[in-house]
Amino acid sequence: MTLRVILECDALKCHNSIELYDMPSDEDVHGAGWHENPHSPEDHYCNKCWPTCKAEIEEISGEDL
Repeated sequence: MTLRVILECDALKCHNSIELYDMPSDEDVHGAGWHENPHSPEDHYCNKCWPTCKAEIEEISGEDL
């Protein structure tokens, strides 16, 4: 049996997605160029949206990521 996981970008109006197989680890997600919100690990962002999302997260939290 093969598990197929589709990771979708959580940024507003972004439709980017990537397929990962089996039980992907954080290293698999990062290796594909994707990032997670450190304050909400279930939120993931593609490499295109990450710079904007990162800046917003830093502004709201007051910390550098």
